[in-house]
Amino acid sequence: MKLTDIVEELVIAEAKITQYLLNKEHNKGRPKAKFFLGVGFHPSEWTKLADAIETLAREEEITDSDQREYGVAYGIEGKIPTPDGQTRRIRTVWIVKSQGQAANLITAYPRRRKR
Repeated sequence: MKLTDIVEELVIAEAKITQYLLNKEHNKGRPKAKFFLGVGFHPSEWTKLADAIETLAREEEITDSDQREYGVAYGIEGKIPTPDGQTRRIRTVWIVKSQGQAANLITAYPRRRKR
């Protein structure tokens, strides 16, 4: 099942990308920023990362789900194209609040290559 089978809209806040995933000063985002910046994504062109994450979420199947306090979290894994000309495997996590029509991006981070 795909996330778009469950919700109509995928929401990726600019701040989630620029202040978290691409921010080396963010306590929890630092390792993620190191990865995403290292493969060529940049805060001034934050929509490139947002678009890659959204495309992944629309095209790949949900890999797992977990009931949480504020809704259901869904994990999706797959490869995204990066500005350095490569493809990189990442994991994204989305939250769908109960009775919600939208999924909000919680996080994204690199995954090791499958052997």
